[in-house]
Amino acid sequence: MGFDARFVVDILKFPWPLFTKYKNVYSQGVRIEIPPLKQTLEYDIVLEKYGDINQIVFSQSGYKDLDKVELKLNNTTILSLFTKEVPQIKKYRPTIQFNSGDTLKLYVYNETGTSKSLKLDFTISFSD
Repeated sequence: MGFDARFVVDILKFPWPLFTKYKNVYSQGVRIEIPPLKQTLEYDIVLEKYGDINQIVFSQSGYKDLDKVELKLNNTTILSLFTKEVPQIKKYRPTIQFNSGDTLKLYVYNETGTSKSLKLDFTISFSD
């Protein structure tokens, strides 16, 4: 009784866009303090290279039912979440491709008016 096990050695053999076509994978985090005001806040994150977004991890220090977060890449919504009591991981298959100079816009809807800190961690890949 036996079996044959085969391994894929090169990551570039996985089909794009289901998997990234770039070898260099990095994590980048953003931490934002939200003031105790009932308002909508907007933050811009400029992407300096071209590549793929593989996953986003979102967490907040305080959780209220009406608070919401949206993330847009060039006016296309890629993340729209209400806050929950646990960190959330969003994996993207297919990956989200971006170009050099593209802007990620983060909208924070602080409907409850409570102070909190928000953390977004991106797993991105691009060629050097």
